[in-house]
Formats: sequence, C-alpha cells, structure tokens
Amino acid sequence: MRVFSKDKPLLSLKEALTGAVCPMDIRQTLNIVEVEYWGFDEQLHKGQIVVHASLTNETRSIFSELLQKRFPIQSIEPIVVYHWSDNESMQENNTSGFNYRNVLGTERLSNHATGRAIDVNPKINPYFRNGASIPPNATYDVGRKGAITPVIAQVFERRGWRWGGRWREKDWQHFDKTAQGEH
Repeated sequence: MRVFSKDKPLLSLKEALTGAVCPMDIRQTLNIVEVEYWGFDEQLHKGQIVVHASLTNETRSIFSELLQKRFPIQSIEPIVVYHWSDNESMQENNTSGFNYRNVLGTERLSNHATGRAIDVNPKINPYFRNGASIPPNATYDVGRKGAITPVIAQVFERRGWRWGGRWREKDWQHFDKTAQGEH
C-alpha cells in the first residue's frame, strides 16, 4: 500500500482546462495524466499534468522512472491552478505541461500550447534568455536538489524528447516532443 502525503484534490480534464483560451481542435487532443512523484519533503505525492493525448503513456513512464530515481519535484499541477499564469507557476516551482501561449518574445505558439512540452522544477531549472533568468533571480546549480542533470534528462531523451539544457540559450526546465514532421 502506498502512503501519500496530503495532496490537493484531483481535477477532471474539463476542470483543468477551465478558462483556457484555445482552439477546440487543440482542446480535443489533450489528456490529464495522474502521476506519482517524490516531493521535496521526501514524501510520495500525486499530481496531474495536462499533455497531448498521444504522450499519455510516455508521460506516465517518465514520471514513474523519475519516482524510482527519487528525483525530487516541488509540485505537479495543471496551470489552471495558477490562473493560466506561467510566471506564477514558475515562481512556485510547479512542474506543468499544457499552457496555450506563445514562445516568449515571439508570435509563434509554444509546444506547451499543444501539450507537447513539460517544464520541470522551473525555479531551480530556469530558462536563460539574453543573460537573464526566467523566472527572475533564479539560478541553475547542478548540485541543487531538483536540478535537471544529464542523467535525469536521459529519462526523457531515451523516449525522443528534446531537453532545453542542450540548447545555446539554456532552458534547463524544458522538455518537448513534437509530432512527426513538426518543428
């Protein structure tokens, strides 16, 4: 029997998408995935992440492997909990998937907008753009609890996901997997 620390109530997909301003064709491709994770409090937790339905089983497998490695995650909640604010979610170090938004500073949809990206512990694994960290004042330290290392990144990469920690402008928190033929 698994013992979980006290977690927030689980949401339905409909609840997790409440208030999302996105096309119906995208909404219909999403799924909410319940995952177990090892918390910063060294307790077992249940969380939920919204991803593209085709990534449901991979997402379960990825988080199962992270749990087996006892990789600590602060929280895993759909972005609706943060009123669709990526900044608020990042400040709380929340791991999330779907969020209908553009790539920062562009008019191009993010892979998060189709449920094909996951950000893990973003306050500990910030994105660096033009020398500034996002979220602000965050630093990346490979020795810090919850930091994505190449060993942790391989859990995603073995399944065909890309890690932003390998990019020129580092996005340590970011993993994505596009459909065949997409960029």
